[in-house]
Amino acid sequence: AFNHHIGRVKANLDQRAAERSYGVAEADLTPALSWSKVSFINEMNAWKDGRAPDARVEVLDDGTVVRGLPWRGEVSTDVFETASVNAAQALKNWSDSRKGARAGKAAGFPRFKSRHRTAPTFRLRSKYREGAAPSVRPTGPRTVRFPKLGELRVRENTRQLRRMLGSGRFHAYAASFRFERGRWTVTVTGVAAVLHHQRRNPGAAGRTQSRVGLDVGVKTLAVAADEHGNQFQVWEGVKALQ
Repeated sequence: AFNHHIGRVKANLDQRAAERSYGVAEADLTPALSWSKVSFINEMNAWKDGRAPDARVEVLDDGTVVRGLPWRGEVSTDVFETASVNAAQALKNWSDSRKGARAGKAAGFPRFKSRHRTAPTFRLRSKYREGAAPSVRPTGPRTVRFPKLGELRVRENTRQLRRMLGSGRFHAYAASFRFERGRWTVTVTGVAAVLHHQRRNPGAAGRTQSRVGLDVGVKTLAVAADEHGNQFQVWEGVKALQ
C-alpha cells in the first residue's frame, strides 16, 4: 500500500517534469496528484475494491474475473489506511524539507519498502465508543484481543494494561505490530490521564504537598529539597565510595 502511493506520485512527478522539458505550458501539464491523507485513503479504497480505472484485474481458477485485490477482505482496512497515512506524511516531510519549512536533517524522497530489507509492520486502530469495550483489550493474564485478528497470546503479563483500562485511566488508540528475528512484537499506544494528586498513594506518611527534586552530589550522596530550597532529607556519602 505504501509503495502503491509512492509509485503513483513518482510517476506523476516524472511525467510533469518530462512535459516541462518539452516546453509544455504549466496550464497544460498533466494534473498533479493530491498528497493529502484523505485522498490517499480514498484512492486506495477504490483501487483495492476494483472501482478505480487502473485497478488490478485477476482471473481466478474457475474463470471468474475479479477487479481489485481478491484477498482484501482477509486484511483489516486499517492496514491499508494507516499505510496510506504514512505515505502521505513521508511525502509531506520531503516537500516541507525542500521548502525549508521542516527543521532537522533534510528529508529525501520516500523510498520504496523492500520485502527483503524492510521489517514487516502494520498498525490496527482501536476504534470504540465511550462505554463500549475497547477493540484492543486484554482478555486474560497473557491474552489480548485485536480487531480482525481476534484473541492472541502474548508473552508479557497484561496486568498493568488491564488495570488502567478497567479504571478508565487509559484510552487505547492503536496496536502496532512489527516482525523481527522470528518474533512478532505488538505495542499498544494511547493516552493515559494523569493521576489526581489526592489519589497518589494517599496512605503514605510524611508526604509533602510541594514538588521535591533530588540533587546528587559528591560530598553529600543526595539532597531532597523543594523549589524554594527547603531540605526534607539528606543522605550522607558512604566512606567506601569517597
